[in-house]
Amino acid sequence: MITCFPPVVHHNCRAIILGSMPGVKSLEQNEYYAHKQNAFWHIMHRHFKVYEDFTYKQRIKMLLNNNIALWDVIASCKRKGSLDSSIKSETIIVNDFPDILLENPNLKYIFCNGNAAYTAFNKHVLKDLDHFLDIEVIKLPSSSPANTRMTKEEKVKAWEIIKEKLIEKED
Repeated sequence: MITCFPPVVHHNCRAIILGSMPGVKSLEQNEYYAHKQNAFWHIMHRHFKVYEDFTYKQRIKMLLNNNIALWDVIASCKRKGSLDSSIKSETIIVNDFPDILLENPNLKYIFCNGNAAYTAFNKHVLKDLDHFLDIEVIKLPSSSPANTRMTKEEKVKAWEIIKEKLIEKED
């Protein structure tokens, strides 16, 4: 069994970005989105106009300063390699979303990083969240290098919805 990281969150976060389960490189380095070809940090740097050579600690601070939390849908599972398609569905144990939402009432948006995260969230989590009706769940294209249907620039453009939603919510 492999296990995800604890959530990166603080009480002011208004959005949470969910992956499915960290890949091998991320698990080895104990950092979200550690694979160099994953576009996640590139996208975040572009949207928040900060340097791409930030340390992991600086990247996490950048997200939190912009009221964005980070976590995974799956708490633990069996998987060989890093591909979401290799996750053994019968071994999936999901994270405790009712608790994190109760502890962080400002969370209004759940952004799923790719189809696997979105599908797992809808299949295993959404049914337990009916009393959190004011939370919007949005599927984003995967930032993974396995998502070859989109260029890095197309991913950057598609992910602009995060900033748009957060700015819209402030108005």
